[in-house]
Amino acid sequence: MENQDFTPRHANLQTFLNCESRYLPCLSLIEEAQKENFTQERWDCIVTYAYRVCYNYGLQASTLAMASQIVASFLERATVLPSRYSLVTAASTAIAAKYLEPRYPCLKDLAKIDGTFTVDELKQMEKYILYSCEWALFDVSPFQAMSIILKEAGLNEAEAAKVSEEACVYIDKLTLRKQFIGYRPSSIAFVAIATAALSSTEIDEKTKDKTTGAIDNMLTYYEASVDYDEVDTLQSYLQEVNEEKPRPLSPSEPAHA
Repeated sequence: MENQDFTPRHANLQTFLNCESRYLPCLSLIEEAQKENFTQERWDCIVTYAYRVCYNYGLQASTLAMASQIVASFLERATVLPSRYSLVTAASTAIAAKYLEPRYPCLKDLAKIDGTFTVDELKQMEKYILYSCEWALFDVSPFQAMSIILKEAGLNEAEAAKVSEEACVYIDKLTLRKQFIGYRPSSIAFVAIATAALSSTEIDEKTKDKTTGAIDNMLTYYEASVDYDEVDTLQSYLQEVNEEKPRPLSPSEPAHA
């Protein structure tokens, strides 16, 4: 397939690639704002708590990703006592759920999770988070990037659904790590899709070939907008931790001719 076939009909992917980095949290700013050593263990506790809320109420993985992003963005801007991290996480999850879910838990239910905060405290924290983040909340997530990439790849609905189902496993593995919080959603999505297309036994060979070929062409077409340092790091992580063998992601040779 020629590169020109991937000229975006509505420039959705290029727009996403251009704007995504503006909304990514910065870990060094979190440590600076919290005036303490913001450890891996601390972040893991926050994400685990958000996962617990999402699991208890049947929320989507994209809601978990957005909730984590909201927590990180808020912690860049406001100093919070560690004892209140659960309140911040619950309020951030509530905001993300209202943004993404057709149905979401009420604050009264969220306040029952561990009994350490009240409904009024949740309401106030929601307002404080939105005020601190200047209401600049966007669904800039790997799940959104994946949806745009699969649409751009020309997969039909059934093919996209199967690849998406398998790729979500890898997105979850990557987005739950503190060190990847500031990575571009598109980097995570490209790696997850390519790894799923190569490794999954649930995807038929025709769809695998169609997906990997489309990814190759997109990476060539959008080469200037792709962060290959991030892509390499993410692939190395998957290979090391999960013993996966992601196919190398790099522009096709004609792009360098």
